[in-house]
Amino acid sequence: MLPTLQRYILREMGKTFALAGVGMTAVIALGGGMSRLTDFGQITPSQLASLMLLVLPMSASLTLPIAALYSASATFGRLSADNELIACRSSGINIHRLFIPPFMLSVAVAVCTFYFTSFLFPSMVRNIETLAKSDLRQFVLQNLDSPERLTFEKLKLKIYADQAAAAPGDSQSVAMRGAAFLKVSEDNNDFSHFGTAETMTIAFDRDESGEIAVSGRFTNAVEFERGQGWGEAADQSFGPISLPSQLRLKVKMLNVLDLWRYRRAPQEWPGLADKINNLRTQQRRDATYDAFSRTLDSGLPVQFADDEVVWTIEADAATVVEKRDESKLELASPIVTEQRGQDVRVMKCREGEISIISHDDPSADRVIVRLRHASVEDESGTVIGRWTRRSHAFALSADSDIPVASANLLSAELQKETRKFLRKVNAELHSRLAFNVSVLVLVVLGAALGIIFRGTHLLAAFGIAFVPALLVLVLNIAGRQLAEKDGTVMLGIGLIWGGIAVVAILDGWAMIWGIRR
Repeated sequence: MLPTLQRYILREMGKTFALAGVGMTAVIALGGGMSRLTDFGQITPSQLASLMLLVLPMSASLTLPIAALYSASATFGRLSADNELIACRSSGINIHRLFIPPFMLSVAVAVCTFYFTSFLFPSMVRNIETLAKSDLRQFVLQNLDSPERLTFEKLKLKIYADQAAAAPGDSQSVAMRGAAFLKVSEDNNDFSHFGTAETMTIAFDRDESGEIAVSGRFTNAVEFERGQGWGEAADQSFGPISLPSQLRLKVKMLNVLDLWRYRRAPQEWPGLADKINNLRTQQRRDATYDAFSRTLDSGLPVQFADDEVVWTIEADAATVVEKRDESKLELASPIVTEQRGQDVRVMKCREGEISIISHDDPSADRVIVRLRHASVEDESGTVIGRWTRRSHAFALSADSDIPVASANLLSAELQKETRKFLRKVNAELHSRLAFNVSVLVLVVLGAALGIIFRGTHLLAAFGIAFVPALLVLVLNIAGRQLAEKDGTVMLGIGLIWGGIAVVAILDGWAMIWGIRR
């Protein structure tokens, strides 16, 4: 008899759960989901349908726990109101064993929500980005109409246009008329170039990995360059460069496996990795300048060589000069001995400088030596020529004789940012896990409260179901925000799990005392 009764309860809960889940999911998806889709600008009907299919699972992760809670309280409330539980107790059935169906439903919902929040949602975000880029021409047109315009972060370039349409003969290219462009300096404080063009064409190229590269070409362009004034050019071009992303990757967009990976190795997080690489590159460059300066100031020469020439440099003094966009080593009265095969020349210069072009890969670093106002002598000391300016680029190889220091220490600011990132990752992990675990205790509590309060009315059953769920949700959100802040980490984690502990205590009270009454 008991298995039959349990199947009956599970079937009745399933009906209510299905109706409530479908209804609430549709409302959330068509309401909040549609408002989020407007962030992508104009979309075609087919894109809208595809986006809705991607949004529905995420909406379900929010509505399914509430639907399960509602179905448990409504079903057990009706059983209690119809005195069916009294009949079961009179037949010698242990009432507590009737809670196995709601527990089974809570486990199924917890597994689904865990999959949705931990894996499906991050995949959905990437799919939305891919879908937005599927129609490349539409993607560009949307960006041109957006407040940010068409922006290429790598080039610090923004593009405007009066008119834009598909290029003749190529539906994936965009032809623009009345185009204007603005390029800002590396620190984004001010412009470095701006100008207009009669026409501009943007073309796309997709590689084997699916990444999209964009290239552009201006015609009849007029350009103003800071420090140089106005100029004209028949044609100008840029690219190919990667298509800019509309979505910025955030911690909450990561799946659970990525969260664990970044928790163990935060330096791999793109936002930190770029800053760490830039810092290490700067530190390596500064250490190299320091090595050059100490060598030259001590009266010893530095030497650079490639397949064509060997330069041996001496200087009265070497001073590191820091500028906004770059740094360099200024040389006072440098003397450079140039050797090309058997030919040796001595260049006595009024001034010179050494600049280092650094990359993420140290083996790709290059050093550029610039000399000015030099007299050139042969081996006998006879002046054989004079020139105003000369430069040469050398590879800064790892086996150079110059004692280049390695710098791997993070600055205090980056250490602080790394700790902040780790707090976000830990808070996100606790929040997701607690959200899924809460389903197990909330559904059981909903069933017990339905018995106690005999929730025959649908609104009463929903109220009984919603109050404890709202408590857990509010504590989860507040706890996550506190766990992301320095000094309140443990308090935040305590709040995240505290709501579940409160509900578990209510479960125990309801199962032991509430039902008996």
